[in-house]
Amino acid sequence: LEHPDTLITVGNMGQLYANKGDYEQAEAFYKRDLEASERLLGPEHPDTLITVGNLGNLYQAKGDYEQSAAFYSRCLEAHERLLGPEHPDTLTTVYNLANVLSEQERRAEAIPLRRRELAWCRQHNGDRDPGTLSSINELAIDLRETGELQGAEALFRELVAGRQQVLEASDFGIGQALGGLAKTLEKASKLAEAAAFARQAMEHCVAHQGPDAWWTNRKRLDLALVLQKLGRDAEALSVLDQLQASLNSVEAPRDADHQLLAEADALLTSMGQGS
Repeated sequence: LEHPDTLITVGNMGQLYANKGDYEQAEAFYKRDLEASERLLGPEHPDTLITVGNLGNLYQAKGDYEQSAAFYSRCLEAHERLLGPEHPDTLTTVYNLANVLSEQERRAEAIPLRRRELAWCRQHNGDRDPGTLSSINELAIDLRETGELQGAEALFRELVAGRQQVLEASDFGIGQALGGLAKTLEKASKLAEAAAFARQAMEHCVAHQGPDAWWTNRKRLDLALVLQKLGRDAEALSVLDQLQASLNSVEAPRDADHQLLAEADALLTSMGQGS
């Protein structure tokens, strides 16, 4: 039951069930693997730490961020001591822990980890590597949500330029970067520029995701919100009309579609146009 080859298979079974989305079974196999590995190999053996990281991944997928953060923190502490702060496995754990902390709205704790991981990516992979650009995006979001708007804006501008340079023109990431910059400018009360970038984000989604894609309608609503703040109600109403016509054409609307319609109706009501 505790032969090394048996435990490899136990871990593989955990991964299989995790990939299937059967988290209960995955948890049982991972915990069995961890208990045996800790006893036979020690709590800081590389194989044990792989299982610790797998449990972090599993709890993150389940939405149990407290448990996930605990396992990632344990993994990070061991990696820093055994492998060093600059080892790729250490930085992968830094990245994973930062994501979980952000999910918990513990962004102030996530930001130093994100800065550390981004600095490593810039040094080892370059400023225009897709992974580096993703790290820029995630740090920029955390900065924006904690009110560090100047830093967030600078990073989003770098992100837009970088993704436009290295990605295909149709890549979804370009539209997301444009939208992220627009939202940051809106928070900074730079509304005219925010509207310009929000329109670019919407037009990118129309062109490359389709006029009735959910993300297209999300960008329509974002644009309408900025236009309304600018007092450009006629333009906002036109965009909202497009959004409503698109969502009303959906044969089997999802919860996300209903949420967009509710937000659009709330905006119309605030403009004196609600039903």
